[in-house]
Amino acid sequence: GRGRFYDDAEVTKKALTAYANGVKIEWRALPANDGEARIQLARKAQEYKLPDDQRMEILHEGYRVLWQTALKTEKPDPEIWTKLATRLATDLPGSTESLPQFPAELKQRYEKETLTLYREAPEPIRKQLHRLFHASVLLKSIESEAAADGRDGNVIADRIERAVPEEQVLAEKYRDAQLAWRLKRAAMVTRQEIEQLANDYRSRQQPVLARQALQTWLQAREGRLREDGSLGLMQLADDHLALLKDENKAASFLKEAYKLDPTLAEVSRRLESLGYKLDRGAWTKEVAGKPAGDSPKPETTSTGDIVVGMTASALRARMRPDSIGRAFTSTGLIEVWSYGTPGTSRLIVHLERTGPTGEAKVVEFGNER
Repeated sequence: GRGRFYDDAEVTKKALTAYANGVKIEWRALPANDGEARIQLARKAQEYKLPDDQRMEILHEGYRVLWQTALKTEKPDPEIWTKLATRLATDLPGSTESLPQFPAELKQRYEKETLTLYREAPEPIRKQLHRLFHASVLLKSIESEAAADGRDGNVIADRIERAVPEEQVLAEKYRDAQLAWRLKRAAMVTRQEIEQLANDYRSRQQPVLARQALQTWLQAREGRLREDGSLGLMQLADDHLALLKDENKAASFLKEAYKLDPTLAEVSRRLESLGYKLDRGAWTKEVAGKPAGDSPKPETTSTGDIVVGMTASALRARMRPDSIGRAFTSTGLIEVWSYGTPGTSRLIVHLERTGPTGEAKVVEFGNER
């Protein structure tokens, strides 16, 4: 132009001002829902070599319009999110650079005052806003493909961790959702699958749900195994010992098996291995300080201050727990009381209540590392 030809700085400055004013006028005249027109206008501003500050504001607004329009669309094509994320990665500097964590206050303000905040923000903050925006689109792309019942929670969590590592908490929610889906199916899975589910819950510091999963599986098997008579009851006893370490329940099944067939030597051997003795036709277990026959229902064994069969109120009176986990089941209530802090050797006490009323009682306890 004439300004460049004559090296006339004043003319060049006036021309740029005119271009800038023209862009502003055109910007204000654009329909509120036309994001693409704003993006094209930002391209024009770049050709005119107008300040990046203004160009980026127009460009950002254009993409926000596209985002809001897509959000309002009923059942949009999932590809819309992927394509938008790709465009943001190209056009908005910093959008692909993950942060140690999202600044909570900035994120909250960006959601409420999106355009105003962007207009006022210096370039370093704008880069963080680009990242917040890009992350939102990426999450929408990923979450739009998630199964409603949570069955693919681990896959979704892995994708979130790779694309938006700042959202670790959200990723863990999806992992919990898949565990919950598996828990709902606990009655229908194999023994190997239920043991894996219990282990997965324990690895996430959720012992109550681990126990609930195992109990659900065992309850589903009980009816069928009872049809097998004494042999089925012996299997139930083995399962409760192996999976829940529940000696009382195991002994109960073995006593039933003995009543059905007192001639089965294996039933007697197993009861004896649990500390029971046959006394006048009844299997009893010696409680500390009492002869074996003194109690009609000697179902408890003691170690230190805790006794299997102790009520929750009695246990609390002796030892107040540091934390309590609780879950309701189809048959009652499960509680896990923890003594000590995570990461150290802790005492874990499992209590159960059968039925809608009454107190939970200790069924097992031991140290956990």
